[in-house]
Amino acid sequence: MGPADVRGAADRLLAMLREAGRAEATVRGYEVVLDRFVVFVAGRGLSTVGERVCIDFVENQTGVRLGWLREPVNDRDVKAVRRPVVLLADVLAGRRADVGRPVIAAKDGCPVRFRPLRDEYLASCRARGNAEATVVSKDKAASRFLGYPEVAGKERLLIGRDP
Repeated sequence: MGPADVRGAADRLLAMLREAGRAEATVRGYEVVLDRFVVFVAGRGLSTVGERVCIDFVENQTGVRLGWLREPVNDRDVKAVRRPVVLLADVLAGRRADVGRPVIAAKDGCPVRFRPLRDEYLASCRARGNAEATVVSKDKAASRFLGYPEVAGKERLLIGRDP
């Protein structure tokens, strides 16, 4: 596998993202990262691309050294660079990249008692035609909001009442 193979895999991944209905701005952001990755691989004359090469690329682009590729991080730059690279690694390994699955499995921060309410809200968002990426963002925001009383030490929400 050489730079041409990496370029071809990157092009296939971008096509998958478009097929999945990702916004063109999102696809262009991935394209920028993938183009840099192709140059990175070509500049080093690498014949194979594995996890270590991907980690080296993330460090090269962000200055952050990961212990392993799917390590949880809070750094937005690392997340923005890592996601396209992880998906590309899947394509290079002959797997179909699951563009809808997060790189790191998200923990559901919504309290169990509020999940039916949240799920009903997300279903209504989908019914209104919200893009899946928008629904995911709304899910995170709603879950954080509904989880706030527990974080703040409140046992119940006081809605519409003066303190």
